[in-house]
Amino acid sequence: MDKFYRKYVLAAFIPAIVFTFFHWLMWNIVVKDIVNNPCDLSRLAYLKISNNNDTFSSSIKKFTGQKTDILTIGDCFFRLNFQNYLEKYSGLEVINITNLKWLKYPINPNNNPVNIIAMMINSGYIDEIKPKYILLESIQRNAILRFAISFDLSTNDSIGNLRKFFKEFPEPENVLPTYTFINNGNYKYIINNYKLRRYGNQTICYSKDVCSTKLAKRVFDSYYPDTLFFEKGDIDSIELETDGNVKLLVRNLNKLSALLKSKGISLIVLIAPDKYSYYADYIEDKSLKKSLFFKKYKNYKKNFITLDYIPHIEGKNTYYPQDTRWGTSYQDFIAKEIAKKLR
Repeated sequence: MDKFYRKYVLAAFIPAIVFTFFHWLMWNIVVKDIVNNPCDLSRLAYLKISNNNDTFSSSIKKFTGQKTDILTIGDCFFRLNFQNYLEKYSGLEVINITNLKWLKYPINPNNNPVNIIAMMINSGYIDEIKPKYILLESIQRNAILRFAISFDLSTNDSIGNLRKFFKEFPEPENVLPTYTFINNGNYKYIINNYKLRRYGNQTICYSKDVCSTKLAKRVFDSYYPDTLFFEKGDIDSIELETDGNVKLLVRNLNKLSALLKSKGISLIVLIAPDKYSYYADYIEDKSLKKSLFFKKYKNYKKNFITLDYIPHIEGKNTYYPQDTRWGTSYQDFIAKEIAKKLR
C-alpha cells in the first residue's frame, strides 16, 4: 500500500515541481522585466523588443491653477518632455493639465477636454489663468472620437468647483498591473516569440492591442530594426476618418477657437500622428489600409494654429521601437515647429 501511495504521490508531485520551476525560471529570466516595463507595446505583446525602456522621464510642470503663457492638455503620449522643449523654443512658460484619461471631471462623463476648456471659459476661471495659448493635443487614432462629436460649448460649472478640482487633483502614477510568478504571460512570451520568429516577415497580431509588420527600411535601434510594432487601434480607427468626420472635427475646433478668441486666447491643435501612419510609406505589406487623415485635414480652413501634415525627420527611433510615443528627437522637432508658428 505504501508503495502504491508513494507512486501516485510522486506522479502528482513531479509535474507540480516541473510546472512551478518552469514558471519561476521564465518569470525571473525574462517575463518579469517585460510586464514591469512601462513601454506599452513590449508589455502588452510579451515581447522583448528593445533594451531602452526609458520613455517616461519627464519633469513637466503640473497645472494647479497658476497663471501661465501656454496651457497644454493631451494624452499620456504628450507627457514626455515636449512641453519643456516648447518652453525652450518659444520663450514662453508652459504648464500641463494632466493626462486626458485621468482627467475625470464630475460633470464631464465623456472625459472630453473640449468640455473642460468650455467650462473654464464660461465660468470665468480662464480669466484667472490668463494664458496666451491653449494647446489641445490628441493621438490621431482618438481624434475623431474626441473632436468629431456633438459639443455643448455653453457647458459650465462654478468657478469655485473648478479651482478646487485643479488644485486638489492628484497626479496619478503610471501604475502597472501586478503579477505572481505563475501567470499566463510565461506562455504568451514563448508563443509570441515563436510567432515573431516564424512569421516575422508578415503582419502579425500578438493580442487584441498589438501587431507588427515588416518595413523596407531599418528605422529602429532595437532587436528588430526593420519591424514596426504598433497599436492595432491605429488601423481600426482608419474607417472613422471619413471626409464628413474630418470636416466635423475641424468645424468643432473652429468653434472652440472662436470662443477662446473672445477671451484673447489662441488655440493650438496638435493631432499627433499614429506610429503606424508615420511609418506607412515603409510598410512592405501593401494589403494593409493606409490612413488619409492628414490629407483630408489639410483641405479644410482652420482658424487655429496646427500642423496639418506629418512632419518627417531623419534618423532612427523617431518613435520608440517598443512603445507608441515619440522619441526625444521628434519631441524636440515638433516643439520647434509649433514654436515657429507662435512668432
